[in-house]
Amino acid sequence: MPINGGSGIDSRRLRALQAVGQSGSLAAAARRMRMSISGLRYQLDELERSVGVPLVRTSPQSGATLTPAGVVLVDGSSAVLAELDELVDRARRAEGDKRRPLRVAAPWPVVAGLLLDAVASDLRVGGAGWQVDVAASRDDALVAVRDGTADVAVAADWAGDRVDSGGLVCRELFSATYLLAVGASSDLAGGGSVDVRQTADQAWIMGPSTGTRRFLDDQLESAQVVPKRIVSSDSMEYMTLIDAGVGVGLAEPILAGLLRPRTVLVPLTGVTSYRYFAACPDGRQDDPDVRALLALLTRAGRRMVDLAGRKAHRASEAIR
Repeated sequence: MPINGGSGIDSRRLRALQAVGQSGSLAAAARRMRMSISGLRYQLDELERSVGVPLVRTSPQSGATLTPAGVVLVDGSSAVLAELDELVDRARRAEGDKRRPLRVAAPWPVVAGLLLDAVASDLRVGGAGWQVDVAASRDDALVAVRDGTADVAVAADWAGDRVDSGGLVCRELFSATYLLAVGASSDLAGGGSVDVRQTADQAWIMGPSTGTRRFLDDQLESAQVVPKRIVSSDSMEYMTLIDAGVGVGLAEPILAGLLRPRTVLVPLTGVTSYRYFAACPDGRQDDPDVRALLALLTRAGRRMVDLAGRKAHRASEAIR
């Protein structure tokens, strides 16, 4: 079977299909592949386009399952992919490549929404390149850099609340303002921008991230808004509740591609903007690999903010 050849089949797309077969859901497969769900869907769509037949079926009841054609492709490609990995390792050893990857630590939203999509074409786990590790929180990512288990931390900084980085050099990548995520049937969906004070009679869906919940609580208290709060247990439930019109929620531009089809993004005013930053040990900021990574993240972040803003504008115009 040709890999990256005239058939249009490449190893990354085959690995994505394998992950779906092994995990039974798109969300779990995306986590396994360390990419966003939208990125996983794109890889699967391109693979199906190359093969010419459906490879994955999805349903609310059974999750994601492989079609008979998908099973054949996964079974037949497993040995090929293993041989390809061994061949790459042998090639590196032949050249005496002793470089280790640049280790990047980031919380899951940053990994899913920004980092992997930004470096997908250059990501090489296990060799020279970038190795991405998911941290439990922003603070855990910073700790990983301080104790030497990561070279760079990437995270969000709300309202300039980044604490003294303790000997780390921090660089701002880009800034963004939260969007309001609402169901398409909501009265707030078609009225242009929404001030946070206009959400006083809405239920706020609180996502699983404790940092984001703290930020939202502070913003609502500052605006003297005391809404009903509904705490979701995971990201999938959070998006489902908003999509169903149960309440409204905060949406980061970098995660806009993960929202459900009926969810509408509306520019949100009256809340503090936030910044994405990268931190590394003093002296590493001029490392060529670090500089290349930060440049990629900066460009990708600004592009995502712009695309999310245009998406929000188009949605409100269409509803009106």
